[in-house]
This record gives sequence, C-alpha cells and structure tokens, in this order.
Amino acid sequence: FDRLWAPEDDKKLTAKAKVDWKAMNDEEAEDFLGYSTKHVKSLDEQALDKLKAKAKKKRMPLVVDVSFPWCSKCKDTRDMFEVAARKLHKKAYFGYVDAREERRLSRSFQTDCTHVCTYHVLPQGEAEFTEVEAKSGEKSSQFIKKLERHLKPALTAAKNIEAIRKAASKFGAAIVSTFHTAKHPQETLAMRKASMQFRDAAFMQLSDKKAAKALGGEEWVYAVMKKNKKVVLPFPRDQELTESNLIDFAKKAIAPPLTLDYTFEKRLPLEKSKIPVAKIYVKETMKNNDPFLSIIKRVSKKFQGRIATLVCSTEPYHMDMVDAGLPKDKFPAIAIHDKLEGRPPESLRYAYVAGVVADDFSEESVSTFYSEYLQGKLHPSFKSQPDPGKKWQHGTVMEVVHSMLGKKILGYNHGMDDVVGDVVLMAYKNWSPNKDKHNATMERLATILRDTGIVVATFDSYENFFDNQVFQVEDEHWQECRVYLIAGGEATPEVRKPILVADGSKESSLPLTQGNILKQLKAKLPEIQQEWNTIKDNVAEVRRQVAEEKERNKKEAEEAKKQAEEEAEKLEEKLKSIPKIDCTKDEDNGVIKQTIKEGTGDVPKKGDQVEAHYTGTLLDGTKFDSSRDRDETFKFPLGASQVIRCWDMAFATMKVGEKAVLTCQPEYAYGERGSPPTIPPDSILRFDVELVSFTPSGSNDKDEL
Repeated sequence: FDRLWAPEDDKKLTAKAKVDWKAMNDEEAEDFLGYSTKHVKSLDEQALDKLKAKAKKKRMPLVVDVSFPWCSKCKDTRDMFEVAARKLHKKAYFGYVDAREERRLSRSFQTDCTHVCTYHVLPQGEAEFTEVEAKSGEKSSQFIKKLERHLKPALTAAKNIEAIRKAASKFGAAIVSTFHTAKHPQETLAMRKASMQFRDAAFMQLSDKKAAKALGGEEWVYAVMKKNKKVVLPFPRDQELTESNLIDFAKKAIAPPLTLDYTFEKRLPLEKSKIPVAKIYVKETMKNNDPFLSIIKRVSKKFQGRIATLVCSTEPYHMDMVDAGLPKDKFPAIAIHDKLEGRPPESLRYAYVAGVVADDFSEESVSTFYSEYLQGKLHPSFKSQPDPGKKWQHGTVMEVVHSMLGKKILGYNHGMDDVVGDVVLMAYKNWSPNKDKHNATMERLATILRDTGIVVATFDSYENFFDNQVFQVEDEHWQECRVYLIAGGEATPEVRKPILVADGSKESSLPLTQGNILKQLKAKLPEIQQEWNTIKDNVAEVRRQVAEEKERNKKEAEEAKKQAEEEAEKLEEKLKSIPKIDCTKDEDNGVIKQTIKEGTGDVPKKGDQVEAHYTGTLLDGTKFDSSRDRDETFKFPLGASQVIRCWDMAFATMKVGEKAVLTCQPEYAYGERGSPPTIPPDSILRFDVELVSFTPSGSNDKDEL
C-alpha cells in the first residue's frame, strides 16, 4: 500500500482515489490527536528539518515519535513519552510525526504498527537517528533512563578518572580508549562505531596522559566496572580492536559479577553479554553471612567482566550439573560454562574437580580454578556414567561410558597408547525402538568376531554426552540405535572418525542386522576379509546356538504355561468355596475380593501409606508382575489414584496380615488399552495380595503401579 500510494513514485492513484482512513478501522476508536504538553512539537517534513538544524546549532539531542494515530498499542508508551518530554525538555527537543499524514517521513523511519513501540533519538553531535524501544507496562522511570543513555554523544571525552567512574556508575561500565586519536584513527573509528551501536555502556576517550597511566600506562582500551571501580580490565591483547569485538567486550563489562536467586528475568543480561558463567550449585538459598557465600562474593568481584558468577539454589537449575560432569546430588559444586545457554561443543563446561574430590572450596583454590579457565589450562568435562571397571574379554560386549570414549575408542587428546583397536560401537538411548533386539545382535557379533581382535561395544548416549558432530548426526533428537565402525587409522590421529555402518530406522539403506554389519566390515577392514572363513564358521555356530536357545526357550515357555494353567485351575477350584465380597460402590462385581487368610486390627483410611505384597496374573495363570519375585514390598497412598482403581477399593477393606485374591474387571484395571506388552487390552486380572502394614497419612514414600 505504501508503494502504491507514494506520490513521488506514481501520482495516478492519488489523482483518482481518496483514502477513507476511518473505513479501515475494524472498530470505532478515537485517533491520537497529538501530545498535550507544549514540550512535544507536532512536525511535518519541513518542521522536522528545521528542528534538526536547531538541535545541531544548539548542540541539543532530538527525540521523535513517528507513529500512526490509530495504533492503540502505543497508548501506554505515549504516556511515558509525554512524561519524558516534561522531565527532559531542558536536555533535549521532542517532536511528534503523524505517520498517516506524513507518508514519506513514515517510510524513511520505517514505521510500522507492531507490538514493539520505537522512538527515534538523534544524539548530540551525531548525524543518524538511533532507536529506543518502549514496552507497554514499563515504568516511565525505566524508559527515561534508556532515553538518557541515547541523548549524549556515543563517544564522549573523559576529563579525568573521576569522570570515568561516574560514567561507570551510571551506565554499568565505562569503556575507555587512551589512544591518541590522530595517531590511531582506525582504533578511534572502531570505538566510535561500537559506541553508536551499543549504548548500554559508556564509551569514552581519555586524552590526559597522567590519567591514562592510572588505567594501564599504555595506549589501549580498558573497562572500568560499576560494581568494582578499582579493577581495570584491559581489552584482550589477542583480539583485534574491531567494532564487534569492542561491543562484546562492553557486554561482558556490564554483566553483573554475581547473581543470587537465579530467575528467568536475571538470565537475560547474562545471556546477552555472552560472558563465561560460573554456576555455583547449592542445595538451598544461602544466608548473607554464610562463609561459603562470602568466599564466592570475593572471588566473583576479582573476576568481574571476565567471568560472571551465578548461584543456583533451586532444583530446576540443578538439572545441568550432570551435563557438566558433576555428581547430581553433591553440594556445593561449581562448573564454568563458556556461555550461559548452549550445549557442547558450542558451549563447553568445566567442572571444579577439587570441590568434588576433596571438598576444597577455599578462596585460593576457587580463584585458581577461575584463573586456569581464563588461561585455557582446564579440560572440558562432560556427562558420563561411572567407569564400569570391568576387564573386557574377547567375545563379550564392552560397555563404554564417555570417560572411556575419548581415551579408548576415539583416541583424541590422548594419542593412541590406550586405544583398543578397531571398534564396532552401537549408540542407543533407553527408549530407542527395538533396543533389546539390537543389543542381542551386538552380543552375537561379539561372539562371531572374537578371533579378529575387533571390539564390539555399546554406548548409552542419553546417560553420557554424545557429540553429534563427531558422529555425524544431523538430527539431535534422534531415536534409533546407530552402529559405527571406528577403525585403527594412523599412529596418532587427532580423532578417529566414526563411520556409520547401520542404523535402526525402517527406511535405512544400512539396516541394523547381523548380516549387513558383517558385510560392511568385510568391505572396510582387510582383516575381516582375511578371517572371513573363520567368521563364517562362527556365524554357523551362533546360528546353531540361537536355534538351540530358541527351542529351549520354547520348551520352557510351554512348561511354564502348562504349570501356570494347572495352578490357575487349582486356584479356581479353591476359590469356589471362598465367599466373594464385591468391593465396588455400585456392587457391579467389578472388583471381587476372596479372603484366603484373615487379618487383624483396623482397615486403612484414605491417604494412609499402604505396604503390600502381590502377584499379578491373567486368568490363564500367566504372571505379568510380582513384588515377591523382587523380594520387595510395594508402597502407595490409599485412595490417591496412584494405583489402578481395584487396588484402592480392595485394600480399603483389608486388615494387616490379610491375604486375599482379587479379581478385577478391565474397567477397574487397565481398561481397553491394557498395559503392553504384558497385559493385553480388555484383560480381567487376578491379584494374589497381602496387606503387610499401613501407616497414617503423611509419609512421603510412594511407588507407582
């Protein structure tokens, strides 16, 4: 519409049509008629040019609202703008442009009607407008504070150290250049550009040589922080003084050195700063006089602008402890993250090992940990299960955890001294489809390849860090089991590159089968070709063993089924002589209890903690679960719907020591869906139960059936 209506582009439309602006409104709404204060001038294009010229001559900044009068979302922010004009009219000129009437100005300011209201500031002595966002519901004082940061020139002259410290207090940090502007025009230009792009910090030019010595003694760029004005942080010597690097430096300088009681709102400044973050994991909120917190406060102050410290005292923020290689339940603990957000390898984590191993949280040791991180002396830490500690034998599957992966399997960072040789590794997750079937395939492969020296291994990629880049996985949410070949390679490779030879997805061209994996190995490994006849003999032996085991399992299943049927018949016969008690309120025979042995005392009440033994079977005697087989009682709160309905109903009628048989219709058990794979849909279930004990409500022990 803007392009069609633009008079300078094509006057045909304007000559034939007139815009009915009110007809565009879905609802009748009053248009904004302009500001009531005299401090905001209504401007057209000519008036704006005059006001800009006046501002330049008087060395005053200019603040302009360019918006559509029908925009109701601007109401709150216009109120803030008017308050700002009343308060700051001696420091800046204020103006309003009706974007509906002044179409060319509207396009030049790229005005639109979005959820974000933007005001335009022409700082003192600058040629380009900058933008300041105003949020609906924001306090006027907050908006005014943001405006004030844009009124002065982006790069200001600093007379002395005291002026720098005042600026640091006001802005959060002062970024100070001591370069001679004439001798170092490139560095000065980078400072000027950075200051115009990032106004949350004060960018300053210091010419006084004596004051410059107090900062660092040589021509360079330094940061003076708000919270710690005595610490002067030099711009990194190994970085080029560019606009983008200076902005990153300023963001780190204004980052809060210590954040207590971490919340989502407090996350934003740390995330924007891209500063490394030391997370301090504590069990609960610490008091101000806590000795450990006092140490953390002193350490965080030392490293302000280089490492931000964040105290995580609630459970949701403890979840990434394991990802950083820390025990999940040992407090306090510390880990430094390259970035607040992000996962390896983009953002690495470094666990404070001395805290885990020796409970050493002295100020000296924690400070050393921070320093060694900045010096690049620490090795990153990753999520890993404990080392199984098993001595691997040929013909068996090696269980690999992350702490073994780099050293024994991939060979990176350690050379090849400890590497085990050629490896066939299956990566899986606990919920991977057909995981048990694929594990059985790997066990057979271990037997088949036992004479080749090839290691067959498995790796739980959920309980251990799995590098998607190293293993060439594009979908980070992959589910299917994946099999890789990691071949011997050169004597000292940086990383032995895994090659995908099979995966468990249905559409895969590399199916996860014994035959395909052997075929892939034969094509890629000369030793497999040499040992192929032996491998074929091993395959025949494994097939024979599998067939024998299958036949044996079939016979055992038939015998177990026969025995279960006989026991079910005996129980059915026994139950014929035992009275039936309907435990349902509607007496629809949905839950029938038949007492085998009477109990004593009272029955449990709703909310009481029940302790029971049980054996669950189908009507044909097939057992699907038993606490007795596990030699462990089952506990649950009565009437809390944490078990199937028939249990809540039946146990409410039982006494301690009572043994009974429950017959439960599907609607009181697992219903139409059943509980695959052990309980078919619409199954009538039978439970042989015993009420071992119960305790009054209030116990926290509970399981789920």
